[in-house]
Amino acid sequence: IGAPGLPNHTTGFVAKPGPRVLDGSNLIQLVLEAEQGGVKLTKTFTFKRGDYVIDVRHDVTNVGTAPVKPELYLQLVHDGNKPAGDSFFNSSYTGPTLYTAADKYHKLKFETLEKDAESAAKTGKDVVQEHPTKADNGWVAISQHFFVSAFVPQDKAPRTIFTKKVTTNQYAIGTIQPLGTLAPGATISTAAKLYSGPQEEKLLEKVTPGLELVKDYGMLTVIAKPIFWVMVHIHQVLGNWGWTIIVFTILIKLLFFPLSAAGYKSMAKVKLVTPKMQAIRE
Repeated sequence: IGAPGLPNHTTGFVAKPGPRVLDGSNLIQLVLEAEQGGVKLTKTFTFKRGDYVIDVRHDVTNVGTAPVKPELYLQLVHDGNKPAGDSFFNSSYTGPTLYTAADKYHKLKFETLEKDAESAAKTGKDVVQEHPTKADNGWVAISQHFFVSAFVPQDKAPRTIFTKKVTTNQYAIGTIQPLGTLAPGATISTAAKLYSGPQEEKLLEKVTPGLELVKDYGMLTVIAKPIFWVMVHIHQVLGNWGWTIIVFTILIKLLFFPLSAAGYKSMAKVKLVTPKMQAIRE
C-alpha cells in the first residue's frame, strides 16, 4: 500500500496455514496478512497446475477509526547486469517493458533509468519519463533472455506507471492504483495477474493483449520472426524440433532452387567456354 504508515513490501507478513504442495489438486493458494497504521492488507496468490499465470488478489480493510486513502502498488525489481554469456553476436533484450492500448509497446533501458536518477539528484527535479505514465489498462514487465515477469493490473482501473532507480544497480517498474477513501470497517479488493515464465507467444497471447511483444528477435526481427512462425507450424505437425529443422532446411533449399539452378547452369557454361578461352590466350 502506497500511503505513509500503511503496509508495504517491507512489512512483515504472516502466512496463513494451508497446503504448500499441489499433490492431487490443480490449484493452491498462499494467503499473507499484515496490519499496520489501522489497515489490514491480505495478499492471496493462487497457483494453478501447468500455468505460468499467478492470480494475485489484494484485500484492503480499514480496521481503524478514521477514513484512509490507500494506494495499491505493484512493482518488479531487477539489477542492471546483462545475462551471463550475452555478447554482440548472441544478444537478447533485458530490461523493463510496458504496454498500454493507447501508446502500445515500449522497451526501456536500465541505463536510461540510471541517467534519470543522476539528473534528478543534480537538479532536484523529477525527470520527464520516456514512457506513458497514465492508463487504465495494459501491463508492466521485466524481460530477461527467453523469460519474462509481467504484472497485469485490474482492467479499467486508473493507474500511474512508474520506473525508477531503487538503489545501486537496482531498478524498478510498476503501477500505482488509487483505491479511493476507505471508511472504518470497509474492505476493497483488487485483482491482478502475474505471469512469470518463458517468452512463448501462444502462452503470452492468452494472458493479455500485447504481452507477446516482449519476445525479442534482436536486430534481425524482420527475418527471424517469419522464420520462427514457419518452424512453429512445422513443429505442430511433426512434434519434434530436430525433424522440424531438417524439414525447414529442405524447404529453404527448395525455395531457392531456381536461383541455385541458374547458378549451376552459369557455372556449366563457364566450364564449356574455359578451354576455348585458354586456346585463344595461347
